[in-house]
Amino acid sequence: MTVMSGIEIACWDIIGKALGQPVWRLLGGRCHEKVKAYANAWYTVERQPEEFAKRVKVVLEKGYRALKVDPFGPGALELPREEKGRSVELVAAIREAVGPEVEIFVEMHGRFSAATAIELARMLEPYRPGWIEEPCPPEDIPSLKKVAEHVNLPVATGERNYYRYGFREVIESGAPDILQPDVIHAGGLLEMKKIAALGDVRSMVMAPHNSNGPVCTAASVHFDFCTANLKIQECFDDFSETWVVEAVPGTPRPRDAISIRPTSPASVFRSTKTSSASTP
Repeated sequence: MTVMSGIEIACWDIIGKALGQPVWRLLGGRCHEKVKAYANAWYTVERQPEEFAKRVKVVLEKGYRALKVDPFGPGALELPREEKGRSVELVAAIREAVGPEVEIFVEMHGRFSAATAIELARMLEPYRPGWIEEPCPPEDIPSLKKVAEHVNLPVATGERNYYRYGFREVIESGAPDILQPDVIHAGGLLEMKKIAALGDVRSMVMAPHNSNGPVCTAASVHFDFCTANLKIQECFDDFSETWVVEAVPGTPRPRDAISIRPTSPASVFRSTKTSSASTP
């Protein structure tokens, strides 16, 4: 699916360049003037509350008003009691550092049982996470549904689901609130549109996964602008090695802090920067 996705995205890029049109226009036209973005890969520090609180200031300085974190240590289905406490302390430290208006999304990486995920979600509730992500293994839909039925937080999943048929069962379960397909893996841009349409009929919103670098960012942004039920876009690029972004000239980038309105919930990509999907 990853190979097919890459070929499909490249074909849209070729058509866009041949016609002199942005890919979002070829896919139906722009639905948004701006696209919200959240930061990931920023927390490469020691797992200490004070270190997370210090490091998260860099995210705010870049203009982001939303971020994701995996605060949990190693664990398979369960976590030791002390690790549960430490993980919650890390999220508490982030919330104190960023204030009440910044979105914090909590990554669970599909490694917990339903019982553990439910307990952790309840412990995290006071810090108002915007979602808990992959609380259970992605193929374990009954457990995902159980979590959704017993927590008061939105549930996100989908980065390891492929093609629209891979999303059908999880969407029909009604468990997720947010779908996270990855354009590089899920089948390309047109397949992402079909997944978004399936989610839309169940009032689910899209938050595309993107840990694959600037080409994936460019393709994702074109999808984002032409998708009505978009929520927010993941972005690693600001916290990757400098050469990763420099290797792909013209990559859409979030606005810096100076350009962000104080009331904006997240940094945004400029629509004027995406004339066609950037493919090397």
